[in-house]
Amino acid sequence: MKKPVFIRRSMTFDMSNYYATNTDVWVFGSPTQYSAFAKLLSSHTGSIRIAADERGGMDLLILAAAQHVTHDFVVIHERLVHQNGRFNMELIVGGSNAGFKFLTNAFRKLVRRHAGDPDDHIHIDSTDDLLIQPSVFLNIRGPIDDIESRLADLAPPGPYDLLPDMGWRDPELCPYEPIVEYEDLYGRIPLAKNSEQIAAADRH
Repeated sequence: MKKPVFIRRSMTFDMSNYYATNTDVWVFGSPTQYSAFAKLLSSHTGSIRIAADERGGMDLLILAAAQHVTHDFVVIHERLVHQNGRFNMELIVGGSNAGFKFLTNAFRKLVRRHAGDPDDHIHIDSTDDLLIQPSVFLNIRGPIDDIESRLADLAPPGPYDLLPDMGWRDPELCPYEPIVEYEDLYGRIPLAKNSEQIAAADRH
């Protein structure tokens, strides 16, 4: 079973009080692929690496759920990796059990209201309280039964598939570095740091 495809794009905030460009990952798949991926998110017990296949898109690293946290969260990051003989962007997804449930529900909700319309979507972004900032955003498009035949039109290769400065990057200087622990991530991940915090987190 193929997984959904994660296509790296960008979105821009251009407002009177704020300007920024943020990675916005568009997700495409069939109802069956979304259902299987939701099951994976809800049932996996260890870290999972999924390399992009011939359809392109981002590699995927799904971390095991964080068990001792000060509050529930979702973390969605990206990084440049070199694996399987090529550079690609890897999407890193992690969180607490409730955070993974939040992501799972997003995919299942789109399957339930499936109408074959990719314009239907759920956007996971800075307005979602569980999402740790800074973050990559997820733009989960409505599932499509014939996604394999339509993917080339919906998600053609684009300038945001990789970083703009790839010319100088040397594969020999970029061995794949595994991420296993949440402490390996960038940013303020809400992990319990001592036994007192762990006990308080377990009570919640």
